[in-house]
Parts: sequence; C-alpha cells; structure tokens
Amino acid sequence: MLTTHALTRAVKSRALELGFDAVATGPARPPAHGEAFVRWLEAGHAGTMGYLARSRDDRLDPARLLPGVRSVVAVALAYAREDDDEDWRSVARYARGRDYHAVMRPRLHALKDFLGEAGPPGTESRAAVDTSAVLERDAAAAAGLGWIGKNTNLITPALGSYFFIGCVLTTAELAADEAVPDRCGTCTACLEACPTGAFTGPWSLDARRCLAYLTIEHRGDIDETLRPAVRDWLFGCDVCQEVCPWNRKAPPARDPALAPAAPLGPLADLLDLDVAAFRDRFRSTAVSRATRGGLLRNAALVLGNRGDGAAVPALRRALGDADDTVRRAAAWALGRLEPPASAPSSGARPRATMGAMQIRRLDHFGVDVVDLDRAERFYTEVLGMTVRMRLPDQVLLAYGDGSCALFLRPDRPPGSLEQIVNPLGKSHHAFEVSYEDLLGARALFAERNIPHHAPIDWGDHDCLYFLDPDGNLLELVGYR
Repeated sequence: MLTTHALTRAVKSRALELGFDAVATGPARPPAHGEAFVRWLEAGHAGTMGYLARSRDDRLDPARLLPGVRSVVAVALAYAREDDDEDWRSVARYARGRDYHAVMRPRLHALKDFLGEAGPPGTESRAAVDTSAVLERDAAAAAGLGWIGKNTNLITPALGSYFFIGCVLTTAELAADEAVPDRCGTCTACLEACPTGAFTGPWSLDARRCLAYLTIEHRGDIDETLRPAVRDWLFGCDVCQEVCPWNRKAPPARDPALAPAAPLGPLADLLDLDVAAFRDRFRSTAVSRATRGGLLRNAALVLGNRGDGAAVPALRRALGDADDTVRRAAAWALGRLEPPASAPSSGARPRATMGAMQIRRLDHFGVDVVDLDRAERFYTEVLGMTVRMRLPDQVLLAYGDGSCALFLRPDRPPGSLEQIVNPLGKSHHAFEVSYEDLLGARALFAERNIPHHAPIDWGDHDCLYFLDPDGNLLELVGYR
C-alpha cells in the first residue's frame, strides 16, 4: 500500500496525465466562508437560484456528500483562448466550446477511479463539478490551488482565473499543499469595471445585478434599467476577469474541445431559431443553459445596444415570437433603433402624444375574448373605441359610424402567433386608419409589446397585421 505522500504524488501525476493544468490536495473540511455564504443567501443575493438554498446544508459540510471524507483533490483546466472567431466575443470565454461538464466529468471520474485502485482498501471517492453541492472555490482554495479574488473568482499565479474547477472528495488521506496567500493587494480593478455595479464590496457579489446571472440563469425580462449595461454580452460576462492583472499572461487552453466548433454567426440570425433549431445549434455547449427564450432575449438587447439598423427586419419578426420575453426585448431594441423622431413628418403625430389611433370605417364585427376588462382596455386605449354598453358577458364598443361587440368566452383557446408570421389568407377584421396613424401604430405596438407583422406595401396603401390580447387577427389599412 502506498504511503500518504506516495499516494499524493501518484494522484497528482495522474491528474496531469488526464489533461488538467494544475492540481492541489488538502483536507476536506467545512468551507472557510460558510457563514458568509449563508448571509449571502439570506440577503437574497442568489436571485432565483433556489437550488443553492436547497443544497445549503450539503455545501456547508462535505461529509454529508461523502461520509468519512478526509481529503479533497482540486484540479484546474484552463479555457481561455485568443484565437476564437471574432463573433464569439459576445460570449464568455468558458462557453465558446464544448460544454465543460462533458469535458471535465470523464476526467474527474477517471481520477476518482484511480484513487479507488491506488488508495487504501475500501477507499471511496466522489467527483464534483459545479453541479454538485460543493463550494468548489472554497474547497480548491483550502487545498492550495489558488486564492479567492475580490471578484469572487479563484485565481492562481500561473493560470490567472480563466479555468474550470473540479474536485474529487475522497476518504483516503492525502498530504496537504500550502494555502496560496491572497495576492490581490490594493487592486480594485474588477470592482470598478463591473458594468452593472454588481459588487457590494470586495468578495461580495449581488448576482441579481451580475450579467453572468442575468443572461444565463435569469428567466423573464431583464430590468429595463440594466438593459443598456448588457452592452455586447450575449451570454455571460468576462469584464471582471478581463481587467484582472493576473490574467494578462494567462496561458491559452490546450484542449481543442474548448474551442468553438464553428463561427457563431450574425446575432440577428439567432432571432429566427425555433426551439428545435436552438437545441440542434447549442445542445453540446454551455450556451444551452440560457434556454432559447433567454438567448433570443439577450440577442435582441445586444442588437438594440449596438444600434445596428441592419437588425431591424429580424427584430420586427421577433415581435411575433411565441415567447413573451423575446417579444418585449425585441420591442425595446426597436425602440432604440427606430425612435419616433425617425418616422415621416408629413403630418404624422409624434408617438409621445399619439395616444390611441382613430379608426375610420368598418361597419361592425364581433370577437370572442377571455377577459372582458383586458379586452376593453385594448380596444379603447389602443384602437380608440368608446364603450356604448356593458353587460355581464359582453361589451359593445363604437368607433366612427361602426360598432364592435366583445363576447366573453372564458374557454376560448389561445390564438396562435403563427398568424402573425404569415397573416395573409386568414380570417380577420380590417380597419381603415389614416396613413399617419398606420405609421405611428408601429411604434405604439412595439412599445406595448403587441404582436404584429411588418407593414406590407400594396402600392396605394399599406397594411399592418396584429393580434389583440385574445389572439384575434386584426389589420390596419392606411391609404397614401
């Protein structure tokens, strides 16, 4: 049987043979920053990452994951590359290649198996990446792999912070490496560079403001005040690492699996990905973590921040996306790319004072709705109709010399957004409005996140198709 030091040397040698760039060993004990972790959770800084709270007790005691654990083997795998295609710059470096879990896990399990073979009889081990209930940065720092920087990333003198962390917990006793002292000194570059001011102080990050959290973990809308700060980041954010002096000479990744398999391509093209195409495109990468809705939301925000008018057609199409969050992000982006002042000035009313449009004619029509109050607000505030009569199950509205009846049908199936993708030849009601109102309606619909199709030019008039809140297909007609 190998001695403790001999086993430690053998484990380290095996880790390097498996392709890891650094390895350290140390005692498996409760994390040094366990109490700070609890305070962080209680302050709500984890945002919607509820799994961290659910696994809190396990993260505070490695013995809950592996009874009898005595040591931890911490490994690092560098991922930074400077030869990636330029269009990948909007994606955090770690996510440009193959999903790191698929790269790390087989090697960690091979290292675990080696410990079972080379360690004392009955040795048990458990491999852990960031999906396991382990505070891996604390464990790695305790093992002597590096120190935790003020940006909360683990840093090593040789690798900087551009590396993945993996751990193997084991019941075998291994010799402990010396801890690496904190070498951040008085530097605060990372804290000052954060685009959203997510750091509440050194070693303290409010995830709810962090772009890595907002563009990957967060579901739904990104707060409007933070959208400009997304800047050019489609997925994740590397700013606090890019400014770190320790990353100036970080070695490039050696594993080809961590390189992009192909160019990312224009961001506007991402807006046309359906669920199946998104899955096929990103299934083997960490980018899939954002989900289709999250990634398309991010793409729309980035395009709006870039101010690229060439993205307008794709963003207009995204206004008809099945995902509410994508539609709202596209509307926000179009608001930055197509400000009201850019609309033709031939008598068109400015968007700020436009209010509801004025419908000129259509004798009458009726539609089924799920929510009478919601439908009434839409038809009065957007289409400018007035209420003539309310009954328990219907509302009669008037416009010009025409009328409209809203019929309560609570079991009405939701309307399909496919109607907006290809609205021609489908049952609908068309309203004539002034050409100026039709031009202004585009901005109005974008601001209110109303699904609509880009205007269609029919020579002497344009038509604009849109959906009401209950999925009824409607049309505006404006003669020049």
